[in-house]
Amino acid sequence: MYLTPDPVYTDDTLTAWATIVDEDGDALEVTYRFFVGVDMVQEGPSNTLDGTIHFDKDQTVYVAVMAFDGLVSHTEISSTITVQNSVPVFSSVTLASLAPYTNDTVTATVDASDADDDALTTTYRFIVDGDVAQEGTSNTLDGTV
Repeated sequence: MYLTPDPVYTDDTLTAWATIVDEDGDALEVTYRFFVGVDMVQEGPSNTLDGTIHFDKDQTVYVAVMAFDGLVSHTEISSTITVQNSVPVFSSVTLASLAPYTNDTVTATVDASDADDDALTTTYRFIVDGDVAQEGTSNTLDGTV
């Protein structure tokens, strides 16, 4: 049995893959018990767990799969997987002036988010004629400098 995707991130849906066969050919009732840390967060016939609801970065997740044929049951436990840190996502980057003149100020506006709700620090790199004119946390480039 194994879990995918690996690595897993905060907004992923985790899927448990198990090969389940009854040697007698009996119909099986399969139950998936997903654990985050030591807490069972979902139990039932679904082999998927929604990360947007159930887990965050640095938490560990595993699943116990139980197959029952009406007479006997068997449980198998997956290895533990740790939820990884998600990379920030930029929705947009815009410049206030697309055709600035000498001595004009150019302002950059960034819309970014992080699935893990980590605080974001934005670093701006203004490039003029192929050369880095300014780099740092300021979102404005003063053309008079």
